[in-house]
Amino acid sequence: SIELKRKISMVNDPYTKNFVKEIISKLELERNTFKSTVKSIDALTFLLSRYENTLSELEVASSNIKMEIDKLLIQLPQDPIIGAEALSRQIARIDKELDFNSLLQLYASNDLEGIFNVLPYFNQSNVNDILSLTKRYLLVETKRKHLVGVINKGAILIEDYHNSVLTDTQVLDFIELISIKREFDVDDNIDYLIQEYHMGFILRKEQVVNLNSLSNVVTLKEDNSKSSALLEMKMGGGKTSVLLPLLANKITESSYLNIIVMPESLIPSVSIELEKVLGDAFDSFLDVIVIDRADLGVLKNIKLLLNRIKFDYSHDKVIVISNSSLQTL
Repeated sequence: SIELKRKISMVNDPYTKNFVKEIISKLELERNTFKSTVKSIDALTFLLSRYENTLSELEVASSNIKMEIDKLLIQLPQDPIIGAEALSRQIARIDKELDFNSLLQLYASNDLEGIFNVLPYFNQSNVNDILSLTKRYLLVETKRKHLVGVINKGAILIEDYHNSVLTDTQVLDFIELISIKREFDVDDNIDYLIQEYHMGFILRKEQVVNLNSLSNVVTLKEDNSKSSALLEMKMGGGKTSVLLPLLANKITESSYLNIIVMPESLIPSVSIELEKVLGDAFDSFLDVIVIDRADLGVLKNIKLLLNRIKFDYSHDKVIVISNSSLQTL
């Protein structure tokens, strides 16, 4: 009850706050008190109805912005001198989605030079326009996806209430979900926003705090300052889907070799998920290195390993290696 009352201070929307008050009232009374439970669920039903209306508005806004972006991506140059370069644009008409995903990957890495290479006849103003539209699209689309999650969770709460299986934990989780707000500056961390877009939910405060702590270590090392960090995160805290991809992208932008060390038993499952996340958001790839002590007895194998690591470094690949393989070295 104390925890629920603390959560209410995080809620600004009056309709949402009304639901939170009613649900607290429900939990403080006996579960068989018909009047209290019905009143609480009515508040939630009304809240979800408002969210569904907002969702419809966001869907329209998202679609309109995306059409503006697509129009810019496929526009042809007016100058006949560079008409030959327009061929790439005509080919791109076949698959506009590919162009947009490439744009997101370059944007996430803050690679303006790469954007100019993809769109060779864009001037600075054109690039500013398309990046501004892209940021608006990401903000709207991320909010839309988050709202879909809220509505789905709310529907489950109502169903579980009617089946008499609604728990306090579910209510707490839902209140936390509807209370969440973005905890980072979008302009300074566009990669965070793009990761939210791909995941379909907003980064939690503790995830942003942990990311900033580890990112600061990378920045300090670039300035030749001695720094390190040790963090512990609970299961389901977003280590594979949030922390590792975003931190790997930060390190890739630095001058350091990107290595992730984990227990050998986790590599098959984690590497598959991590490579998908890195590939979708940042166009990055993994190299899983397994080292056998017997191989290190041959000089040729050591040279091959060294060349492989150099190749990964020069091509911004993320090395994944087990702690046992690392100890073998």
